[in-house]
Amino acid sequence: MKQIETERLILRAPTPEDAVPLLPIRNSEFVLQFNPTTPKNQEQLQEELMEEQDRTLILEKKEDGKVIGACFFGGDALRYQVHSQTLSYYLAQKEARKGYMTEAMQALIEMLFAQGVQVLSLRCYAENIASAKLAEKLGFIKEGCIRHAVSDRNGVIHDDCIYSLTREEYLTGGNNNV
Repeated sequence: MKQIETERLILRAPTPEDAVPLLPIRNSEFVLQFNPTTPKNQEQLQEELMEEQDRTLILEKKEDGKVIGACFFGGDALRYQVHSQTLSYYLAQKEARKGYMTEAMQALIEMLFAQGVQVLSLRCYAENIASAKLAEKLGFIKEGCIRHAVSDRNGVIHDDCIYSLTREEYLTGGNNNV
C-alpha cells in the first residue's frame, strides 16, 4: 500500500514497531468504550497489525513523527456483490477533536473510491456521538440502527448505527459536506 500525505499527517502501512505506540491508544478506555473488543498485549497487537497490513493505515503526525492512531478498511458484510468496504478507526484521546481523523478519513475515502470501491460503510454505537458527527461531516448518510446488536467487553449491549457513502455521492458532492 502506498503512503498518503495530508496537510498534517502521513498515513502509511503498519510496521511491527507500531505496536509500541499504538498499544496504549488501542487499550485506552477512550477507545475501548466504543469498540466491541478487548485489550491486547503488544505481541497480539503486533500480530494483528501484520495480518491486516494491507487494510490498515497508521496515522503519524508530520511535525514530530508521533503515531496517534490508525484507520482500517475491510469487507462489508452487509452488502452482496457490490464492491464495498467498511471503515473503522481509533485515535489517541489527547489528539481527538483536532480534525486529525477527519483529515485521515478524507484521504482514505478518496483512495478507496479512486480504486473503484462503489460504496463505503461505517458503523458506530448509537451513543458514540463523536463518530456519528464525523460520519455526517464526511458526507455519510445514516441508514439506520440495528437495535440491541453488539455486546462490548463488559457485556453491555449497544445499538449499532450504520452509515454509508456511495462513490457517486462523493464524486458529485451530493452528500459530501466536506
